[in-house]
Amino acid sequence: MVRKTNLIVSCIFVFFLATFICIIGTYNASADPEPLPFSFPVPSLDDLQWDDIDNDGGCFPGVENALVIDDAMDAMGTNDAYDGAWNTLVGITAVDPNGIGDLTGNTYTSQPQNISGLAVTYQLYFSEDTQCNRLVLFFDNNTGSTISDTVQIATNFGSDDFTQIDGTSSGDTSFTTADRWLVTSDGGDEFDPVNTTVFYGPGIPSSTPTSASINFCGLPFDDNAGVAFDIEVPGNQTRCLMLFGCLADITGLDNTVPGALDAAQLFNSNDTIPGDLLSGLSDQQLSECLNWDFAAPPQPQPIPTLSEWGLIAVAVVLGLVGFMVIRRRKVTA
Repeated sequence: MVRKTNLIVSCIFVFFLATFICIIGTYNASADPEPLPFSFPVPSLDDLQWDDIDNDGGCFPGVENALVIDDAMDAMGTNDAYDGAWNTLVGITAVDPNGIGDLTGNTYTSQPQNISGLAVTYQLYFSEDTQCNRLVLFFDNNTGSTISDTVQIATNFGSDDFTQIDGTSSGDTSFTTADRWLVTSDGGDEFDPVNTTVFYGPGIPSSTPTSASINFCGLPFDDNAGVAFDIEVPGNQTRCLMLFGCLADITGLDNTVPGALDAAQLFNSNDTIPGDLLSGLSDQQLSECLNWDFAAPPQPQPIPTLSEWGLIAVAVVLGLVGFMVIRRRKVTA
């Protein structure tokens, strides 16, 4: 009698466990809806805060709505870092989700937007241990043919007519397509945060800017910089662009031009990209970033898996088998 009772309990347990696993497998609780605008403070870095992430960026002529970081405050409380960071056009269309994105931890991901046959997703990551944010633009091509387009990305530093170039990756103070990163300030380190903007990585990326300039948007002040990339996305594949925007000394808690220039050197190698700035990106995703030279990882052999309905069917079968075993034991008892 005890053995029968144990068997019945075991079968019931297996049935409900399998059903529970199936239900959990069909539920995705990885993201929380986040309406625009919102701000993102970083408690681990004193006063650092990324302010007013919204879709009212208007850097490009004739474009009034584009997803941007409107402003930012560095860890020392110095504000007015931006008047719109990461204005983005794909072709002639502004990247603007027009709705609710997902905020999961430190990562904001917009809703995909169909532009010229590409599903374009705008993702921001807010670092916990550097004064940096990361922009990744994902381009999913769900067609069978290669799609080519031009992507323009610009940031307004908010420093108006006081803006000066303090350094570039090539070692001078003029900004061209040869410069992977750019350091600017409002004429020093007393007022607005010093800005470091990283446009592409070292090595031989498959896509580097075809144009780059100060006042990329043609505004009254030379307080913005931008680049254009020509991209190709093969059919049924994904490609991305990854850029970084950093404030003040980047890895420290001072707001100085020398500190920013020293820390910017960390972006001269993929192995020294500071802190957690690659957090949340797989090796495969990094290899798909056109403006960085990360080696493609070996492709693992796919492991056969069941669909959600397949898992539910397995749970049902296990339950039926358990029921039949119990019934048969009752008959033969």
